[in-house]
Amino acid sequence: KEIVVKSRWVSRIAYVDDLATLEVTFAPDVVPLITRLEKHFTSYQLKQVAQLTSKYAIRLYEFLIAWRNVGKTPVISLSEF
Repeated sequence: KEIVVKSRWVSRIAYVDDLATLEVTFAPDVVPLITRLEKHFTSYQLKQVAQLTSKYAIRLYEFLIAWRNVGKTPVISLSEF
């Protein structure tokens, strides 16, 4: 059976005026999805790409960094890239 679930992303938002900070509490259904993001996406420090000026250079960097643990990259066509 197909189950359709509708849920809000956040259950609480608080603004701390003295500190000028925002506190966000995610809904329980969303927490497991957020905590697993690192397993499904490539992560890197922004300072590593801060000097790159082209969106293509950043995309190439993301592609290469995603394959760094394998030690080689697959061959892809230019149109696919």
